[in-house]
Amino acid sequence: MESKSLFKLLLFSLFVLSFSPLHAQTKLYEFESAYVKKTTTTSGSSIEVVTTEEIFITDYGKKSASYKTEKRNIKMLKKTEESSSVHIMDGEWIITYNPKTKEGTKMKNVLADKFKNMSEKDAEKMVKVMKEALKTETKELGSETVSGKKCKVTLATSNIAGMKTTAKVWTYKNFLMKSESESLGNKVKEEVAVFKEGEKVDKNKFMVPKDVKIKEVKY
Repeated sequence: MESKSLFKLLLFSLFVLSFSPLHAQTKLYEFESAYVKKTTTTSGSSIEVVTTEEIFITDYGKKSASYKTEKRNIKMLKKTEESSSVHIMDGEWIITYNPKTKEGTKMKNVLADKFKNMSEKDAEKMVKVMKEALKTETKELGSETVSGKKCKVTLATSNIAGMKTTAKVWTYKNFLMKSESESLGNKVKEEVAVFKEGEKVDKNKFMVPKDVKIKEVKY
């Protein structure tokens, strides 16, 4: 689990580094709303995980809801497991719950408060510090089309304690449309199959059902 968590952290860091300082501003994305359908495949020596998700975005990314279904193929045991989850980011709060067990957690979105009033100069400084800490280099590779949208393509490489991580990302208006990454013997590929910009979002997608018990997690 530790290596998997570290891999996710590195991938997230490389993803952030591929973006402009716009992420420090109020608008996370350069579009107000969207409906997205995405598939992510994580492959390792002993397991393959395929995650499909529907994402509902509004308020320029300040609010988003992701409905996920995950299928895990455990190769050694020749066993397949399936689970589902809902992740809601509603400005101040980040909420995650299991629609089957009717249980979940919520925590304060501390990053939103930290970045809300950050200037572009401070954002550029933060990105520089992160790059140096992760020993990361980025390279612009032009543009390609993903799901009908012209995307900026960026290649990022990082080397921490001899562990090399590479990530190639395709972004449209600051939204991750596609990525290919590799580290610790794991490969991750994700790609948007459906992207409907300007789609009206049902407010109920951001509501937690009344029968779901949510526990607050404090740091």
